[in-house]
Amino acid sequence: MERRRMLPAALVLAALVCGPASGEIIPAERRMDWTPGVNVGVPGGIPQRTTIGATVDAARYGTGLVDASGAIGAAIDACPAGQVVFIPAGTYRIDNRVYRPYASNITLRGAGMGRTVLKANTKGQVLLFGTSDWPRPTAGLAITGGAMKGSEVLTVADTSTIAVGNLVRVEQDNAPYVASTSGLRPDVRLMSAVFRATAKTGTTVTVAPPLPFDFTLSPRLVPYKIPPLSNTGVEDLTIDCNATSGIGISFEQCWGCWIKNVEIAGSLSRQMLLVRFVSGEIRRCYTHDCIGGGPNHEGIDFYEDGSFNLIEDNITYNGGFPGIILGDSKGGCTGNVIAYNFSYAGNVGTPTMAGMDISVSHGPHNMMNLVEGNIAGGIGSDGYFGSTSHITFARNWCTATHPTAAENLIAVNVGRWNTYFNVVGNILGTNGFSSQGLFQPETPFGYEKQVIYKIGFPNMGNNGFSGTWGPTTPPDYRSQWANQPDRRSPQELDLNVKNTMIRHGNYDFLTRAVEWNPAIADRALPSSYFRASKPAYFGDLAWPPFDPASPPAAFDEANVCRIPAGYRYVHGTDPPGAGNP
Repeated sequence: MERRRMLPAALVLAALVCGPASGEIIPAERRMDWTPGVNVGVPGGIPQRTTIGATVDAARYGTGLVDASGAIGAAIDACPAGQVVFIPAGTYRIDNRVYRPYASNITLRGAGMGRTVLKANTKGQVLLFGTSDWPRPTAGLAITGGAMKGSEVLTVADTSTIAVGNLVRVEQDNAPYVASTSGLRPDVRLMSAVFRATAKTGTTVTVAPPLPFDFTLSPRLVPYKIPPLSNTGVEDLTIDCNATSGIGISFEQCWGCWIKNVEIAGSLSRQMLLVRFVSGEIRRCYTHDCIGGGPNHEGIDFYEDGSFNLIEDNITYNGGFPGIILGDSKGGCTGNVIAYNFSYAGNVGTPTMAGMDISVSHGPHNMMNLVEGNIAGGIGSDGYFGSTSHITFARNWCTATHPTAAENLIAVNVGRWNTYFNVVGNILGTNGFSSQGLFQPETPFGYEKQVIYKIGFPNMGNNGFSGTWGPTTPPDYRSQWANQPDRRSPQELDLNVKNTMIRHGNYDFLTRAVEWNPAIADRALPSSYFRASKPAYFGDLAWPPFDPASPPAAFDEANVCRIPAGYRYVHGTDPPGAGNP
């Protein structure tokens, strides 16, 4: 991976004071067990396959002069289960997308980023794996037992429509704090997660992983008919979309799949599009130089029903807007972890404007997602199409900066209809944060203002509002919609967002102090909410990366190197002593 750009000039940081591990700052009902390889990510970890089952002829197809799409597809078809399709070093022209809906249990592997290059000469996806039930199934079975947090066995009247190995969706009626710009209908249940059915009896279904929260509002089990693509990964190559292809890689209706050490650049739309991607991983990838910006130019995009995934140790630099997003439009993304990524320089489509680099929602209703240890210009959840809840932002460095844009610089942006957020132990801003900036504005403000928290605003494209809504206990948006003339999208400042948010132990560069919640006596912030110890890929780097004993002194290359993704961005190699995760 080559080094692409220099970071902005040095900006000094101060300390974020916190202590040794303790998990009780965030109540148990506001979080889940995010243990990697068990509750999130590929079960048991990404398999280290070594047997080559098929090889693409580099002498014939690796020159970039002939179409290689058919040869790559044929090699995938010929590869035995559990083995590797190897694409040697070279440039492989892709005139037609490589589409394999049922290619389970194989690894498509190149010789490394920049060595094996798939160069697009097609408008569609370069690689597409899997196929989906369409339309999204809605016919469900009433769950009469077992629908509580931590449960793996669900009781229904009859399991004859459920196939072991297939995906199932557990859903419930909408809570009062659920909202959608499409309106709320009884048959549209937005609180859900997608699992794999691992066993069954006549009246019970065992699912994996365990349920992340209690389903108490008329829970239902919805089976999918098409078997998921399973245990397939793409590794160690570059996809050059060549300003021709709209999408680098797509996966649909998958379980236990992964994308690892893959570079994607030059897409006309999304870099990765992941639909019903369940218990998978996006690891050590590098997305950059997306063509254009704004809507439909997302980077690593979990479009719909993405549950229990691990998005860790990636670089997105001008890699889409946002660089990483859960629930783009359709929502339904639950139980994911976005951790230790360097996500920066998103392009919103207007050169002077910045936007979120990491977003946990654009559509309703995502839940129980963790964003930890990332470096980003800004993180948040926009509330554009609807609600989100029970999200944790922990130990991130949100700089409220952008390498070229000088407007809309916001560290944490949590819009309307976003409730029960936990914002704990983050560093917000840099030493150069404007003295004319705003901490948490509750009146309309201009784009020129640098902001620590933008909380409860109704729009992502402007900083205005009309009146206020709430707070109500508990949050209830049903009457808000009923009061809207002509079903317009509500434009109030949503006070429920602030009222349900836990903010504790965050250092910001406007007040130059740590904000502690006076209602929480515990100031011992945990090192991590999903890892028990330092991961091997950190090598000799300190962990946690934003330890108060050695806070970043400047937003410069040395301190971006506090996470491995930042180190690779600066140096083009792993940190000293790094091993596999």
